[in-house]
Amino acid sequence: MINKKIKKIIYSWSLFKYSLIGTLYTLISPFIFVILSNYFSRVYALIILYCFGYYLKYFIYKNWVFKYGKVNLKRFFIHLAPVFIISLIFTHFTSFINEVEYIAIALVLISGLSGYVWGKFVYKEF
Repeated sequence: MINKKIKKIIYSWSLFKYSLIGTLYTLISPFIFVILSNYFSRVYALIILYCFGYYLKYFIYKNWVFKYGKVNLKRFFIHLAPVFIISLIFTHFTSFINEVEYIAIALVLISGLSGYVWGKFVYKEF
């Protein structure tokens, strides 16, 4: 009985930390994308942002958010690779749009929705 209460507290705290990191990343990443787009092409800006951003997210999830559980690098990569490819293709084919801010917002929506849907499948227990 006590063990279940402790697990519930740990899980709810992990859920809070997971939501906090996800929200911060979602709010900060469009700004970083816009800044990087001033120095690099949009495709290169996206590659830089995603490589460093998801690398950082993985280690934050592993060492701070889910330190009582396991974060599997293989599943994390399987989850993010298609999302990255979709975002990369979108960024490439929208190069005719001058307003990089619109692309940044669209990327948040696209990667968020595709990441959520694909993540539900990848992390599903079989």
